[in-house]
Amino acid sequence: MTATKIFITSGTGEGATALSAFHRALRSAGIHNLNLVLYSSVVPSGTEIIEAAGKPFTRHFGAQGNVVLAKSVALKLGEKAVAGIGWVMDEGGKGYFVEQKGHSFDEVETEIKKSLDDMLLEEKDVSGGLRFGSRIEEISCKGKPAAAVAAAIYSVTPIG
Repeated sequence: MTATKIFITSGTGEGATALSAFHRALRSAGIHNLNLVLYSSVVPSGTEIIEAAGKPFTRHFGAQGNVVLAKSVALKLGEKAVAGIGWVMDEGGKGYFVEQKGHSFDEVETEIKKSLDDMLLEEKDVSGGLRFGSRIEEISCKGKPAAAVAAAIYSVTPIG
């Protein structure tokens, strides 16, 4: 079996509108040029998680990007936008992602941990040698809309 690679990225942005702030956060994460298709949370067996920088994931403008995505927007002066994803994987490389958003780093970090712990309470498919990870991004609103994103990129497929 060939190992699946899932890339973790994140970014922040500000804009004149919530939507343009979100676009700039996607640009900062390197995924602004993708048509995003949202996945739920299952990490297939044999997966390798790779922490990525914010460079573009493809030169194919408009390619399909299959992602787990967390998004947060702050509109009021001083408010924070915080987005994070967390994951748990067993020694066989299978597991789960969770995505959380909030208005403080601690809130998002706590919710990620609580969600993963709760998901594992009755889990039989993911066990043994568990490894946890997370990526959390935050930005404060300084007068114009601000956005944070965190994403797990499963695959990128050119369209057309």
